[in-house]
Amino acid sequence: MQPPRCSLRPVSRYLVYTSAGDHSNLRHWLNGKRNFDLWVTYYGDDGEKFRGVADFYN
Repeated sequence: MQPPRCSLRPVSRYLVYTSAGDHSNLRHWLNGKRNFDLWVTYYGDDGEKFRGVADFYN
């Protein structure tokens, strides 16, 4: 079962943090099965660009 996006609690034992801008290749390195929660800090012009792939987002 897929965890809800932008959840308030961790689901996995592991957390990966990244900051990502408009030209980030974030979606490319997310291919395959994830065994970690993802926290994305986005900077750029499209305010919610990576919200759909992040478990934690700001």
